[in-house]
Amino acid sequence: MLFTVAVSALLAVVCSLVPALHLVKDGIAQASRGSRRQRWRSTLTIAEMAVSLVLLTGAGMMIRTLVAKRAIGRGFDERNVLTVCAITNTPPPRFRRCTDLHRFQAAR
Repeated sequence: MLFTVAVSALLAVVCSLVPALHLVKDGIAQASRGSRRQRWRSTLTIAEMAVSLVLLTGAGMMIRTLVAKRAIGRGFDERNVLTVCAITNTPPPRFRRCTDLHRFQAAR
């Protein structure tokens, strides 16, 4: 999972920096003096960078929250806990018996 997060963050940064580097190379002043198309392009680039920054910040906050949530105790002793399998009559029942459900979960 850490590898996936790192690759996603790297791709987001690279994809948002490429248009920004084109603006810097061409010169922001020249781009703002250019045609409407160039102004529209620079506006979209700035919006793209802002959205990517918001998404990266939100993803980082979500990961930090999930890590902190795993460290918090559940409020009860998790050892020697008995669980009950209750199958209701919801149509159509996928598992007829609890053993079928346990077999399915063990196979995953």
